[in-house]
Amino acid sequence: MAPYLRSIVLNLARDHNRRGLMSLRHREPPSPEASAAVTEDTVVAAEEGAQVIDALRDLPSRQRDCLVLRYYMELSEREIAETLGISPSSVKTHCRRGMAALQDRLEGVR
Repeated sequence: MAPYLRSIVLNLARDHNRRGLMSLRHREPPSPEASAAVTEDTVVAAEEGAQVIDALRDLPSRQRDCLVLRYYMELSEREIAETLGISPSSVKTHCRRGMAALQDRLEGVR
């Protein structure tokens, strides 16, 4: 089931990226003032996002799968349970433990 799930997530990510690239191609070029608007906040947000991804990679696969499906794919607990073939209470447990592990890892990074 995991390879099937990974292929779904990858295909959805590719579709999302393609749509984003098409919208970028049809957008007017930014003005010089707008291009200078990249601030420290933008850089910090990108670094924090990378830290979250790295911390997700360190989680056990079931916790990572549940968190990705819940927060990135925005599936309900019931939908996650059906996708992974586990009970909804297991999904809750894996999400709770995964979030606690992420919090511990990310607090240690800062």
